[in-house]
Amino acid sequence: MSNPVKMTLVFIFLFTWTGQSVFAQANELIVNVRNIDESKGIVYVALYDSKENYLKRDTFSQKTNAVKGNVQLVFSGLPFGEYAISAIHDANENKELDKNFLGIPSEGFGFCDGKMGTFGPPSFDKVKIIWNGGIKTIVVPLKYF
Repeated sequence: MSNPVKMTLVFIFLFTWTGQSVFAQANELIVNVRNIDESKGIVYVALYDSKENYLKRDTFSQKTNAVKGNVQLVFSGLPFGEYAISAIHDANENKELDKNFLGIPSEGFGFCDGKMGTFGPPSFDKVKIIWNGGIKTIVVPLKYF
């Protein structure tokens, strides 16, 4: 047996034996948060896996420093399922979305694909995605009042 053939067989054996696949598919949900109005504070992105948890307790979340314009956060290795996606720009870094006396957000916020509710946030079903792996990019434009 020639040396290249032996190396190929060893390579295949090692990856089969360790349970790794040479052809493993990337598993990344990329969230592009757009329209950030200033480079101050933190941008949070949250994923919710159920109606019961939606906007109460995130299943997965990430944060990054706010940069005027756009930021990108990548969620890797997510389990398959349904996820609603929201983002906030916490300009004063108090770890919450501030609101005025009428309950209207005074900091930037947004949902998957820019969807909004009529009076209040959109429903879980309106902003959910079906996650089956691969590489998928979602846009969350922020809105400021």
